[in-house]
Amino acid sequence: MEKTPLSPKLDAAFDQIDTARRGTIDRAAILQQAGRVLGAFGQETSTARGRETVSLYGWYWDCLCSQAGVSRDGRMTREEFGAAFQGAFIDGEKFAAVYTPMALATIRLADGDNDGYLAPAELARLWRAIGSSVDDITGAFTAVDTDGDGLLSVLEVLDAIRDFYTSDDPDSPGNLLYRQVAPTA
Repeated sequence: MEKTPLSPKLDAAFDQIDTARRGTIDRAAILQQAGRVLGAFGQETSTARGRETVSLYGWYWDCLCSQAGVSRDGRMTREEFGAAFQGAFIDGEKFAAVYTPMALATIRLADGDNDGYLAPAELARLWRAIGSSVDDITGAFTAVDTDGDGLLSVLEVLDAIRDFYTSDDPDSPGNLLYRQVAPTA
């Protein structure tokens, strides 16, 4: 796959899944990521939220496999993952149908007080759970907090995630939120 401004972002997403650094991922790696997120928020896979999260992460994997032409039980290389992610979620129409519900379930896990918003500490905990590091959580949080109310609505977070994968502007809110892999000007 030809390197594009999106390549470092897709590489970072792959690395969050390939924690064993094998150079390939499979369904088990995706479900382990779901388990890490659930564990970070004190949820077991047997709870309703746990089952929903595991199911949505599995659906995400199935969509990637379908796009890549890989068996659900197969393995995917970094390049296959990048091409499948781009084809399904960036160029294709599956971001809203598949990726958004998975992200939404993950965000809801982070919303510890169930008020529909993420505070800075909740966002920081979520990012650590998925394997991201944000050097300046306050600056990133402020960039994504488009209404300036000091909290992130689910919509603000989802917009920032979509922005991360679609914008090559280094100052866009999504790129500020995921600063460690933002493109350089």
